[in-house]
Amino acid sequence: MKDYPLFLRIISDIHIGEDRGDRAASKGLPIAAMIVEKTNLDMPDAFIDLGDRIMQTSIKEDAENLGKLSALFNRLAVPRYHSIGNHDEKFLTRAHNKEALNLPCEDSFTVSIGSYTLVMWNPNVQISSREGCTLPHEDIKWLEETLAMSDRPCLVFTHVPLDDDAINNPKNNAEYLKPYFAHYPQNPFVRRIIEDAGNVVACLAGHRHVHRHNEINGIHYITVDCFSRRQTQNPEEPIGAYADLKIDENGRVSYELFGKEPLKAVFQKRPFI
Repeated sequence: MKDYPLFLRIISDIHIGEDRGDRAASKGLPIAAMIVEKTNLDMPDAFIDLGDRIMQTSIKEDAENLGKLSALFNRLAVPRYHSIGNHDEKFLTRAHNKEALNLPCEDSFTVSIGSYTLVMWNPNVQISSREGCTLPHEDIKWLEETLAMSDRPCLVFTHVPLDDDAINNPKNNAEYLKPYFAHYPQNPFVRRIIEDAGNVVACLAGHRHVHRHNEINGIHYITVDCFSRRQTQNPEEPIGAYADLKIDENGRVSYELFGKEPLKAVFQKRPFI
């Protein structure tokens, strides 16, 4: 199969709602609108949202804020695909998210674009005050079977990161003490499935409100920074982060984070993928 170039625009942890914690969320909607307008000018192959669209306040407020964001997404002139974050289903249901965002299903799905398969993995994440995040067996099985069936290079998109960075490089004392609120204990097993599939270029996630890029056994794990995270120099304003992932016809991958605290990374996918 010919290796077609791919251009994806990615956003994570928009958290529309009230300002809380490290998020200047109340001022995010106008910035998100500007990103939508820029996306319609740049025309990527798809727009990917990695979840946590709302702040998690109440059924009424979350539904209203999701409605505002959905109306904004509807202005996109390119295909859009969404992950489910833990905030998205605290007060709202997956069915509500599916209806509001016009998702193809309430759970995980795949999309083929050019010579690539986008794996939108939306496991039913269980978060407890004692154990943190845990993955249901059936969602792990879905990922394993889906990757095994794909004859294309795959990019996995999900909300909670699949590397060990929350343990190896915690962003703060809270993550140091309880890394499994930002990390699955089953991650080593999930990564083995991904490695054994032999067709995964990269796995992208959000959730941690920080940028990370780790390569593990030839597979790139990227954590996209939080859109509404407070600016370091101006904490009353969000950084407005979004990212572009591009793969050229020679397999060269570039990842660039935009907003008030930008950065860029370039790497090469394995030649046999």
